[in-house]
Amino acid sequence: MAGGYIGFGYLAYLKVVSGIPHEWSSFATLLGAAVFPIALICILLGGGELVTSNMMIMSLGRLAGRISSKMLLRNWVIVCMGNLVGTLAMAFSLGYYVGMIEGSVAEKTIVVAEAKVHMDFGRAFVSAVACNWMVCMGAWLHFTAKNTTG
Repeated sequence: MAGGYIGFGYLAYLKVVSGIPHEWSSFATLLGAAVFPIALICILLGGGELVTSNMMIMSLGRLAGRISSKMLLRNWVIVCMGNLVGTLAMAFSLGYYVGMIEGSVAEKTIVVAEAKVHMDFGRAFVSAVACNWMVCMGAWLHFTAKNTTG
């Protein structure tokens, strides 16, 4: 489910940013960034296993000696495959079949993809670390909360 939620979050981001005039691109990016975390909230409240936060939690379990390396690797393979299947299912069903990535959304998808492909290694690395850091921070805050509203 986590991969599906992330796929849905990204489709929602694309829908928001592509529906706002180009002159407001900074505002569109802000609104898109505000919509995407809803996917993470759905994952955490629904008990899903997102690869990013799972790797943090399971690594901590391994370092604490609560799980074996074999259990760690088994979990990572299952979660990675599950996230991939969920993301592809969401991309196909809502993106392609339902048509959420047509027109201006398709154009924005291509612009985003090209920007990521042409990003130099240093910027891509720092961006990836920052993104994963924020996801892990969200998961950590969720796991330390005493109740859902916490």
